[in-house]
Amino acid sequence: MRKVEKDGVMFAMKEMLKARVMAKKSVESVMKELELMCRIESDFIVNVQYAFHDPEYLYLVMDLMQGGDLRYHHAHIRKFPHDQTQFFIACLVEALEAVHMQGIIHRDVKPENLVFDAYGYLRLTDFGIARVWEPENNSENSGTPGYMAPEVMFKQNHGVAADYFAVGVIGYECIMGRRPYLGRSRKDIREAILQKQMSISKKDLPPGYPKEAADFVNKCLMR
Repeated sequence: MRKVEKDGVMFAMKEMLKARVMAKKSVESVMKELELMCRIESDFIVNVQYAFHDPEYLYLVMDLMQGGDLRYHHAHIRKFPHDQTQFFIACLVEALEAVHMQGIIHRDVKPENLVFDAYGYLRLTDFGIARVWEPENNSENSGTPGYMAPEVMFKQNHGVAADYFAVGVIGYECIMGRRPYLGRSRKDIREAILQKQMSISKKDLPPGYPKEAADFVNKCLMR
């Protein structure tokens, strides 16, 4: 990834070696990601501005994000105050509404895929495992276990609500400083989900958080 400039505007350019893409048998995946991203345009996602290729490389020119990702900031701050968490979640919901309006499920909403632009707005990126929604999709269970909705993890048909489970996980993480379901492996997290429905009680809310914040996160986390 490197910076490029056009008409005084800076962009990020991702370079992909064609031989490597072919060796990994990722041609279809790369083309599908590009197709999906070109269908969406929003101030709350990292938009593809241009795509081209030469004999050796594929190039994607995208919005330049200079503020780091949410994971980086969470590692330093751990727990965010109410106004910041509310702002992060609002940006994420705006992004998901734009994605879902195109009939697309992102399926990998997590702090590493949420990046800050130069103005401090949070944007959604990485559509590598996003899919156009289909009623029978129980074979599609890719994702990051700590943010994966139970219906995806247990190989059941799922819809856009799967992305909102991840919204609940991120909200919980911003408020409580950790994910609701922990484990070193997918199996550990799956067992944790089976054992208990995690939620935030009113008494556990940090100072400055209204009860509505807990209610919102808890509803997103419903199994």
